[in-house]
Amino acid sequence: MALPKPHIAILLLRGLSLVFLSISLLLLANNSPTYEYNGSRYMFAAFESYSYMFGISAIGIGYTLLQTIAFIILQIMMKNDKYLVFAFYGDKAISYLLASAASAGIDARLLAEMYMEYWRAPIRRVEKPI
Repeated sequence: MALPKPHIAILLLRGLSLVFLSISLLLLANNSPTYEYNGSRYMFAAFESYSYMFGISAIGIGYTLLQTIAFIILQIMMKNDKYLVFAFYGDKAISYLLASAASAGIDARLLAEMYMEYWRAPIRRVEKPI
């Protein structure tokens, strides 16, 4: 039995969402430069807004996996419409969280630039050890 086109579209979009959230999480985890100033090292991850953005990306991945499993079980296998309410309110909540995480990421970048301009000292980037 073939799946209807709307079900295929929903599964493809959930997969696409999972891919983009995974890429975001990997970039956040691996792209945190360390700066050295007066013998001290500072990491971009030390900013709270960066940590918030990282945590919300992880929550988004978990939610996407949960919703995909719920869609397969409730909508495809059991043909139950209770999934629609869960999907509607869940999508609203996660979209607000992701939007606030994106604005927190902009805040982290602006704070880092502000601190570096404020001190106007020779800050050099330290490469990560291999």
